[in-house]
Amino acid sequence: MNYWFTGPNLPSSAGVARRWVSDLLRHNGHALLVDRAELCTFELVANAHLHTCSRVITVEVSLVAARVLVRVHDDAPDREPQRRATWADPGVLGCSGRGLGLVGILADAWSVESGPASKYVWFALDAPGAK
Repeated sequence: MNYWFTGPNLPSSAGVARRWVSDLLRHNGHALLVDRAELCTFELVANAHLHTCSRVITVEVSLVAARVLVRVHDDAPDREPQRRATWADPGVLGCSGRGLGLVGILADAWSVESGPASKYVWFALDAPGAK
């Protein structure tokens, strides 16, 4: 099953998307993935809000028995997310910029895909026992 949520690029969009993904997973048999999905979704939508001028942000969720795939779409293909140095790097002391590091730790897979007019950052979570 595929589900889509599109909203304006506002500061509140990350929280709205997080709650939407949480409810979707709880009601479709993926409650054990909710915590990781909430945080990863929040970080990717927040990144799209903070680092692009997209008018809207779309969150797509694909549910299968063994995996949840979440894609966050924006219309700024030229603004690739910047991967920061490792968490242990003493030069990384700011209060922000660790979102992709969290996604990298929490997700079973993630990446960025760009087209001519848009891009999406995605992450996948494997259901427990699916490996």
